Amino acid sequence: MSKNKWAWINCFIILLLFTSEAYSKARYVFCPQKYPAVIRVPFANVMVMEFPEKPKHSLAGRNSFDFQYIGNDIGIKALTAGGHANLFIYLGKKRCAFKLVTTKSRADDIVVIKYSKEKNIEVNYVQ
Repeated sequence: MSKNKWAWINCFIILLLFTSEAYSKARYVFCPQKYPAVIRVPFANVMVMEFPEKPKHSLAGRNSFDFQYIGNDIGIKALTAGGHANLFIYLGKKRCAFKLVTTKSRADDIVVIKYSKEKNIEVNYVQ
């Protein structure tokens, strides 16, 4: 192959890498109850956390972030560069724990929170 074809192939590969970085997919996280999950909030942008049900209460550790509640979603915006805070979300009878961290690169755009599978299954026997 000629140098010109290799140059075009390399440009195409680099373009694909940057495109996949710019349009990241949603990240799925199970509702962490014992150890906080790290959520990377973009600086100067908004990210969304989607919950399986409407959050009843939330408790944030610091005033480094702004929160907007829309149905089952919480929109989060970083107010300061380098900000961090813990966040507890109460859903029905469950509590989810998170550690919010402001970042300028590789931030989460959408984080979908799911319930973990139950460890115990209730079985009713028919006689």
